[in-house]
Amino acid sequence: MTKKLKIYSLEEFANLNLPPKEFMVDPIIPCRGLVEIYSKTGVGKTTFALTLGIAVALGKSFLKWNVPKAKKVLYVDGEMSPQDMQERAQAAAQFFGVDVSEVDNFKIINRDVNDGFLPDIGELSGQNEFDEASQNADLIILDNLSTLRFSGKENEADSWSVIQRWLLTMRGRGKSVIILHHAGKDGSSRGTSRRHDALNTVIK
Repeated sequence: MTKKLKIYSLEEFANLNLPPKEFMVDPIIPCRGLVEIYSKTGVGKTTFALTLGIAVALGKSFLKWNVPKAKKVLYVDGEMSPQDMQERAQAAAQFFGVDVSEVDNFKIINRDVNDGFLPDIGELSGQNEFDEASQNADLIILDNLSTLRFSGKENEADSWSVIQRWLLTMRGRGKSVIILHHAGKDGSSRGTSRRHDALNTVIK
């Protein structure tokens, strides 16, 4: 059965009782926000994103940005060995002066401890699996696009549409999503520019 679209007059829409706009990380990551972080290989995307995610889980400021409230974070690691991720997670927690045992709001999915397999976010079946895994998460960090998406072509706008629709659905459910991605040879974000159409923030 097709869901009936809600239609409002301008006055009705203007008077909707909506919650005030909030930031998960002020002012770069809004609640219900979609964000891309990209750089060349080896610059430190994972270290940056992991520490940022732990800041959100703890509700502690990170660098020059304020984190108003602790939120639940799911970090999906499609690239790192579990040993390397252990070391980085411990170092990121120590950055805030805490032990990993004190970061209750932070969960990790790692490829290698899942027998080398993670669902493809470019397919509906894979998105459904991540939907289930992220039910309790406020922030989902996907590290990184090239290791979590195997269907479609990176430079094709139509291939991106399947992922974009899923990201917009996540936002509609009240979640924020950060995607880590690689820079191309020219230093810009690799692949179709259509990927940035629905994003709130792009961090190089």
